Amino acid sequence: MKFDEGAVERAMIVWLREVGWAHLHGTEIAPDGSRPERSTYADTVLVGRLREAIKRLNPLLPPRRTTWPFGRRSGPLARQS
Repeated sequence: MKFDEGAVERAMIVWLREVGWAHLHGTEIAPDGSRPERSTYADTVLVGRLREAIKRLNPLLPPRRTTWPFGRRSGPLARQS
């Protein structure tokens, strides 16, 4: 049986939906899409979603600790913020 990237992606989408995840097609969240969540196609991380998840998963952390990944000069996501 031959698997290509599309087959793996479709199987993963089905599995994630079965366990409760929502799926949006990339064209919807693209910069020119109906629900843009990135400013360019080069943005590989959905920064807004990540910020909210950090806050939601770490409610006891002070704000400076939940925003450090997005700092201008430091942090792993400094270039995308």
